[in-house]
Amino acid sequence: MSVFRSIFIASSILCAVPVSAWAEPKAEVIHWYTSASESRAVKAFADAFAAAGGTWKDTAVAGGSNARSVAFNRILGGNPPTAAQFSAGKQADAMIDQDLLRDIGPLVRENGYEKVLPEIFVKAGSRDGKLYTLPTAMQVLNNFFYSPEVLKKSGVDVATLDSWPKFIEALEKIKSAGFIGLAHGNTPPYLGVLFAQTLLSYGGPELYTRVLGDDYAAALASPEFKEFANTFLSLRKYMDAGAENRSWSLSTQLVIKQEAGFQIMGDYAKGEIKAAGLEAGVDVGCFMGPGSQSYIIIGDIFVFPKVTDQDQIDGQALLVKTLLAPETQVKFAEAKGSLPLVANPDPSKLDKCAQKNFAQLTKPENQVPYADILLGPDRMGAFLDALVETWADKNADGEMLAERLNEAFELAQ
Repeated sequence: MSVFRSIFIASSILCAVPVSAWAEPKAEVIHWYTSASESRAVKAFADAFAAAGGTWKDTAVAGGSNARSVAFNRILGGNPPTAAQFSAGKQADAMIDQDLLRDIGPLVRENGYEKVLPEIFVKAGSRDGKLYTLPTAMQVLNNFFYSPEVLKKSGVDVATLDSWPKFIEALEKIKSAGFIGLAHGNTPPYLGVLFAQTLLSYGGPELYTRVLGDDYAAALASPEFKEFANTFLSLRKYMDAGAENRSWSLSTQLVIKQEAGFQIMGDYAKGEIKAAGLEAGVDVGCFMGPGSQSYIIIGDIFVFPKVTDQDQIDGQALLVKTLLAPETQVKFAEAKGSLPLVANPDPSKLDKCAQKNFAQLTKPENQVPYADILLGPDRMGAFLDALVETWADKNADGEMLAERLNEAFELAQ
């Protein structure tokens, strides 16, 4: 065989190989996983992606709103990342409406992952039969974490806290004993979280969905809401002066270090507990609080902007495959404190807090979505503004909060 013929055959073989076969899957991922536990969790994603042959470029931006702003501006500016973190709900609506995101439904079905995605997230991320957002974990927002040592020194028995009057009484005892009653960070997003947590616990799923739904006017005017609102605002007196603009993870540290009695927070706080070398459900206690035993389900999602670079296109396909792989999900959940998105998870693999409530929290009838899913971006912004304004007004009562929320929702229609 002549040299020229050999070169011709080799060239023909090379040309016959699809371009994508030569592409190296690459993924620049914008996210806000910056706390100690979050950093370890996202490393589980990056390691799985690298092990599958991809190149992960980490673009971490502190703060959810900051990270979303960077991602959105990059996408609009024609320089999109491969994937970007958002929260489940309506945050991605504007990008979906402008046809900026890739339909990842085919990739999900190709890997058989449609069987493990919670219906709450599928509905939130779907339009006209297409799926535009990929949930990466299921988390429970309304957990009551506590320091057993602080409660013991304050004369509080958590087993007796089956009503809100008893819980407020416990906070009073903790404060009188020289500790912080409730560890919190008064950033607008987490004030919204605290409102939702206490509303569901105090008023149950019916009042919760009415206040954050279309029946808000009647719900806000009800005696039940105003009674709740007065209790909610009373929580201010059991927080410390450092609560202003403190992060949730630093608030968790107050419970870990036995400086505060309680923190009402998402189960991601368990990641910080583990990072401190402690065990959730043992060294730091947990229960679902007084009142309603329903669960606010939240989750982070990734969106996949439309891209033209083959390396990024292949990177998106590999991301979907690796992020929801069962072994990756388990590693991520262990670090983050979330529930893994796998079929029939083994409860014995979960931490003791999750084990305690696993049978109930996995039932769809016991789950409600967070405000991000129920409210559009405009109403969510108005909701947080009204909360912040009322919380800062030391003379405000439940009647004022009802009026301000009603006005905010009306103007944001």
